Parts: sequence; structure tokens; C-alpha cells
Amino acid sequence: MPAFRPATIPGAHEYVLHSPTIGNDFLISVSEPRKTHVGSALLPPDPARKKRPVVYVLDGNALFATVEAVARQCQSGGEMPGALIVGIGYDDVDLPWDVMRLRMRDLSPTAISLAALEAAAGLPAAAGQLESGGAPAFLDFILETVKPFIESTYAADPADSTLVGYSLGGLFALYTLFNRPEAFDRFLVASPSIWWDDCIGKRYEEEYAVEHNDLSAAVFLSAGSLEEEPEVAKHARMVGNMRELAATLAGRQYPGLRLTSHVFDGESHSSGMFTAFARGLKVLFQAGQ
Repeated sequence: MPAFRPATIPGAHEYVLHSPTIGNDFLISVSEPRKTHVGSALLPPDPARKKRPVVYVLDGNALFATVEAVARQCQSGGEMPGALIVGIGYDDVDLPWDVMRLRMRDLSPTAISLAALEAAAGLPAAAGQLESGGAPAFLDFILETVKPFIESTYAADPADSTLVGYSLGGLFALYTLFNRPEAFDRFLVASPSIWWDDCIGKRYEEEYAVEHNDLSAAVFLSAGSLEEEPEVAKHARMVGNMRELAATLAGRQYPGLRLTSHVFDGESHSSGMFTAFARGLKVLFQAGQ
């Protein structure tokens, strides 16, 4: 039998950045654009720009490779420029339970009782209670540590960045959009967990609207049509909440907001991420032109 070797994404690099405030090491995965998806030479710089856009991907342990593959296909088809893809995940953790526990802490904006969620997630009793409410500290880490590192290490354009979040990561993206909208230029908000803490995502939007008359960002909101099935998923109103938020945002008529929303027919919470990433990246980069 031939010897095996670890599989890697061609051209990707990994770094470990520590957050003293949060108390965790984070795995930062970076992919530079190449001529083809499978690798070889780096894509030559675009003569029209000296630095590259950056796509920051939450849930990096699970979604970095997926978004990287989708982005390279969009790039090869001319539907988005050659961008740096940056995954933000966790280093030296047991999969999948530690990642599930840590993402619940870092992607949720408020602290709530999580006993029911812990049981629903199937976490073993030894895992203990889940933590929540760490989004403010996690956002500070991204903006004060991750982005400066990427911008100082690579030819990254600080004025051209995209945040990609799915599910609880989508809620984090909404938290960022309504609390630090200047932090990113584009927001891919797929199947966001708006239901969290009695629809905190909608309340953030309402609070933002009271104090502002513009929202300068390109935003892609989506959900899969099957996300309120089976019966156990109906209470989260993944589709209904997304549609209502999109309608509210459209009604604000913010001059600087480029908003697109879509419900993907026949897609569930498990399958919808792939269509959301492909359509979202394409739409967002076209909106930014």
C-alpha cells in the first residue's frame, strides 16, 4: 500500500494568532489567488489595483476550504477578482465538539441560557454548559489583530474587505453590520440565526435606524426554502426572519446600501451554504463595481 500524506489546499498558509482577552489560539488560514484552482503560479497582480480584496470567512475550521473553492471558481469565470481568502477558526481543538462550543461563545452577541441548545446540539454531558455573548470581544480580535496581520503580511487592500458568515456566523455578520458597519465593505449573511435572544438581529437593525440615515455597505442576505422544516426547526423562522429583515432594510431606503436577498428553492440549512456562497460572492462583487 502506498504511503499516505496529509492533504492540503495548494498555496494556502496557516498561522496561529493568540487573543489574551479571549484566552484562545485562533487558526488563521490564508489562500492567495492563483491562475487555476488547483494551484501552480500565483495570479499576476491586476494592473488596475496594487492590492487585493480580502474575503474573511467565519467558522474557518469548517468553511474556509468551501469558500476558497467557490471563490476560485468565481474568479476563474471572471465573476469576482482574485482575492485573498482568510479563514478564522480555532487551533489545537477536538473536532467537532470544541469548535461547536467555542463558536457558540464567539459568534453570539448576547449571553443567554443555553441548556436547551446544548441538548439539541448533542453535546456530551462532560462538555458542560455552553458559553455565549462573546461577539464583542471576538470582533475586536478580528479588527485589532487579524485584519492588521493580514494587511501587513499580504498585499491586502484595507479598503476592500468582505465578511462571510453562515448560520450563527450570519448573526455575527449582522451584529457587525449594525454596530461596526465601517469594518467591512461587503457582508455575505447566509441563513443568519436572527432568532437568537428573541430576534436580537432585528433589534440591532432597529437601534441602528434610530441613530443613522445611511448604511454604506453591500449586503447579501439569503436562506434556503426548506430551513423551517422539519417541525423542530419552525420556531427559528430562518426564512421568515430573513425575509422580514430584508424588507425592513429595503424600506429604509439608505442611499449607500446595496442590498440583495434571496430564498434558494429546495435548499436546507445543510445544503444552502454552497448556493449562498456562490451567488453571494458573485452578487457582492458585482455590486461593488
